Amino acid sequence: MHQDSSLDFKLVQRICLLQQALDQASQSLQEMQQQVANHQMLQAHLAQTEEFSNVQQKIILNLKQQLAAKADWQQQVLERMIASLKRLIDDQQLELERLRVRIYQSQTEVQDYLVRLKNYYQGLSTPHSPGPELDLNSEVMIVRSLTVSLSSQLQAAQQHIQQLDNTLTRHQVAFARMQVYSKTLEEPGHSLPLLPEVVTHEDPSQPACDLDHIQDPVALRAIIEAQQQRITELSAELGEQFHQQTSLRSHCQKIAAERDHLKQEELALRLANQRLQAQLSQAAHAPVPHAPVQRGQAPINPWQAPAEAPNPLLRLHLNATTP
Repeated sequence: MHQDSSLDFKLVQRICLLQQALDQASQSLQEMQQQVANHQMLQAHLAQTEEFSNVQQKIILNLKQQLAAKADWQQQVLERMIASLKRLIDDQQLELERLRVRIYQSQTEVQDYLVRLKNYYQGLSTPHSPGPELDLNSEVMIVRSLTVSLSSQLQAAQQHIQQLDNTLTRHQVAFARMQVYSKTLEEPGHSLPLLPEVVTHEDPSQPACDLDHIQDPVALRAIIEAQQQRITELSAELGEQFHQQTSLRSHCQKIAAERDHLKQEELALRLANQRLQAQLSQAAHAPVPHAPVQRGQAPINPWQAPAEAPNPLLRLHLNATTP
């Protein structure tokens, strides 16, 4: 019995040990399962993180490509705008030179007219004849045609200057917008504004413009200011030309008034000449009484007027023909 009881005790003790070992094994198995679950979760999180990182890298690469493309596009647009402004400035310079030549020609015509007018006034000392009257009429017609030509040239020049001013203002506004757009691109964290449209008319047959001396906006602004100064100078020249035109118009009016005065004097002179011829004709056909000639006295000539009482019409004729 004692052996049986000791055997049962050992069996119970072994069962207890086995139970403890089983509990420890179960606990270890649960810990291993928890570790495996944590490892799987970490692997899944790592895979998700890696996928997200790949997506971010793709997005960053795409953004870099977009920024590079936009930078190239902006550079192309800036080059086109600079080329367009350079062509506009060249066209303005050609047009300004053309207007300057026209103004110089107008001034030359005015100087020639003044010289002819001076020669005409110097030639007034000659006796009156139909020639100076014809010259005066031709001078008046020349002055009137020259005044009309100068008026049309002045109006065309003013319209062209207004068009140049409007075009220059539009390009200045577009250039200011381009500067704002460029500064916005350089600042990070700002949304890209819409680029203003730049209208360029490029001719593929023409060679590309040399843009080495207008690479920066400061030089371009200096060119625009120089063009504004040239337009201001041309406006001043046109104002002076308008003043000369006004003076020329006043000279034309004076010449017309003098022509009318000369016509009136010529008409009065013709009437006096006709009266004188009528009186001479009447005196020629009138009977002359033959008075007796006294001794020692010379015969009287009927055509000889008394020296102390000259004809007043003849005096008027002499005064009119004497310079």
